[in-house]
Amino acid sequence: MSSHEQSSTDALAINAMLMAVRQAADVLCDRWTLSLLLLAFSGVNRSGEFRARTGMASRPLTQRLKTLEQQEIVVRMPYSRRPLRYGTHLTTMGEALFGVFACMTAWEQQFGEGQGHSSVRIHHQACVNTSASPGLACAHCDGQVSAHNVGTLKTLQGELKQLPSKATTYRRTTKSNAQDTDTGPLANCIAILGDKWTIEI
Repeated sequence: MSSHEQSSTDALAINAMLMAVRQAADVLCDRWTLSLLLLAFSGVNRSGEFRARTGMASRPLTQRLKTLEQQEIVVRMPYSRRPLRYGTHLTTMGEALFGVFACMTAWEQQFGEGQGHSSVRIHHQACVNTSASPGLACAHCDGQVSAHNVGTLKTLQGELKQLPSKATTYRRTTKSNAQDTDTGPLANCIAILGDKWTIEI
């Protein structure tokens, strides 16, 4: 393969990765969406409890849960027949996001305000560890993966301009009674990752 062909292949691979990142960010990188997914991992599945735990109004809560359902990250399942009521549960695709929240928890414990005192804990049932600290590992060698031992992704000029346009961003135009996500679980991570432009930067 010539150097020109290799460069073209690299450009296509990089563009595909950036498009995937944007598509994922459009679905996930919203503070309330991240908060809802965190609650789903903790076992919350009923709209009333989502609303009570976050303070969200019914409309934005319904919109975000509907978007997650359309993306097949959650699924609605009946828990009562009379009257008919549904609970929201993580799908296999949704459960695959566990690694994201595990890394957020580890970062929050190490670097967040009140270091080592994150209100989120991961319990490893196999060894009865009540405060596990998971991390990324290579699927090939099982070695720990960090920013210091992986290749740097270099974008080519003009690649970002070829990305699809961004989806509509949720905005709060008025002050509400909702719980401030700046002070909730994983507040520091959610403040950083809950904004789509931050992810692109």
